Amino acid sequence: MSEIRIFCAGAAKGLVEILASRFEQETGHTTSRSYGPVGAILERLKAGEAADIVILSEKALAGLAQAGTTTPTIAPLGDVATCVAVRAGDPSPPLASAEDLRHLFSSADAIHMPNPAVATSGAHLMGVFRALGLAEETAERLRIAGNGIAAITELAASTAERPVGCTQASEILVVEGARIVGPLPGEFALATLYAAAVTTAASDPAAAALFISLLTGEETAPLRARMGFQAT
Repeated sequence: MSEIRIFCAGAAKGLVEILASRFEQETGHTTSRSYGPVGAILERLKAGEAADIVILSEKALAGLAQAGTTTPTIAPLGDVATCVAVRAGDPSPPLASAEDLRHLFSSADAIHMPNPAVATSGAHLMGVFRALGLAEETAERLRIAGNGIAAITELAASTAERPVGCTQASEILVVEGARIVGPLPGEFALATLYAAAVTTAASDPAAAALFISLLTGEETAPLRARMGFQAT
């Protein structure tokens, strides 16, 4: 039996954790799982770290396939929306328009988000602040974490009066004490397609492909939907 090394974007962590346990029980293979923002994982692969499966945004995987790091076959998990979150007991703010979004971020005394240097949703949110004319105003109230799950975990534990968070839906759903208000509205919306691929250096390509089949197959579609992945 083989150990399958998985490099995975934080957006898919909850899903992969559930299915990796099932995969190990059903096949006898083991898995080692490493999670992080897309940019950080790309840097690790560029530095020569070995993986058998890579789970990232489709755009990032296309680049890896072109570079010969992964096989050309990319299996989609689904689209994940970037969403606003609040603590579980807090009221839902209006989120239907640009003006609603501007008011939300202007009035929040803490804005929890993943690192924009390496996280897809973090980079997008910085662009939202600029588009709303809030880049300077919000700078001192940003609470930047290493990844989306960490950002929402900090939101859930926040003692601020009006904290909010923003990251991908799948990273909010796995954190107790926080909940989704809704996706970013209108022109600010972002849905990221995540997918999986076997690396060209995989030690057991057949076992890696078997895990990807479980992860992306029809049988597990309801689980993916519950975890924030919407069918494309």
